[in-house]
Amino acid sequence: MKKLTGIILLLLTIAGAQAQEIHSLNNGRDYYANKSIAGQTRDGAGPDYVLLHKSYAGVAMNDNFVMGKITAIRGTTGSYNRKWTVEVNTASAYNADLGTLVGYNESARLVLLTYNGEKYMAAEIGYGATMFNLSFTGYTRNETLILVPGDQVSNVQELSSPNDQIVLQGQTTIKNEGGPSTLTVVALAENINMGNNKTFGGGVAIKATQTGRNMSTGAALEFVLPTDMDGNNPWGQGRVMTVPGNTTNGHATGKMIIGTRRHFDKLNTGVEWYYGDDIVIDGSGNVGIGTLYPDPDAKLAVKGNVFAKKVKVTLTGWSDFVFEPGYKFPSIYETEQYIQKHKHLPGIPNETEVKEKGVDVGEMNKLLLQKIEEQMLYIIELKKQVDKMQQEMDIRKGK
Repeated sequence: MKKLTGIILLLLTIAGAQAQEIHSLNNGRDYYANKSIAGQTRDGAGPDYVLLHKSYAGVAMNDNFVMGKITAIRGTTGSYNRKWTVEVNTASAYNADLGTLVGYNESARLVLLTYNGEKYMAAEIGYGATMFNLSFTGYTRNETLILVPGDQVSNVQELSSPNDQIVLQGQTTIKNEGGPSTLTVVALAENINMGNNKTFGGGVAIKATQTGRNMSTGAALEFVLPTDMDGNNPWGQGRVMTVPGNTTNGHATGKMIIGTRRHFDKLNTGVEWYYGDDIVIDGSGNVGIGTLYPDPDAKLAVKGNVFAKKVKVTLTGWSDFVFEPGYKFPSIYETEQYIQKHKHLPGIPNETEVKEKGVDVGEMNKLLLQKIEEQMLYIIELKKQVDKMQQEMDIRKGK
């Protein structure tokens, strides 16, 4: 009986040890379950770091990777008691550092840093209450997996790994009915003067999956509204889309199209639910409203009516030169002859020109004012002649 009891106690001890931590080596990599990461973060300080593995430091290196989940508890049951989880998939091999991180409950990021004179890839833990009970479950090779305080590291830089992706296939729902926002995306700030040293910026990017660019397909951000609170019958209402703006340079020039969805005959093939090409910004920065092709000679082209309470046109020069001494303008008889021959005023575009080229509003106002000022000079001259004739008539009557 005592022997049986001893065997049972031995088995329980082994089982307890296995429940605490499992480590096995197979298929050329280590596997850990609930591997303890010693230490705890600083209280009310940070950031601190979990060193994952060494990173590239200018010399070709063997394979170093960590693939798995790190968990911890921040605070205590009587204060904060927040569960912290990150999933990492990182590797440093030959001459490259690659990786992705998915965090839960609070923000985290992958960084490269220097610790004790060596470079590491690490998971950054943000400022907050003490975090303890850190553990790792997953696959590794040449891992480090130690916790170090932020005041012992240097040269911290966020990992730039633009070609690594986190893919969610299928319908993905992000829901937070109690918070101020459903989705918050945090990204590096981007400079408005980004040059050709970047294929795309460091902010939020929406990337189409097509293998080739063409003038009618591209990347889109769509706004969808359901018919009821349960999310039934979702229907796209508005869209912001980009397509190539030219056919040269590998279609690299962009063109942005903003439109709402409505029931109309967009393609002359019948009425359907289409997105309109309502506001278009072409590759030259020209804007079109109601047209897919903005005028290359105008910053703004509108196909349709424009209603405005006030329009201000800035011009260089005005028609006040009419009143300058020495200004020459045709006599009333010369103007009459011109009108009889050309059927419009001198210096004013005719009907054919207006139909073909339109009207420059600012220039036309200047021309019309010029004619009004010339007309005023005609009237003044005519008034002088009338006054002179009246004086002569009054003199004759007095005789």
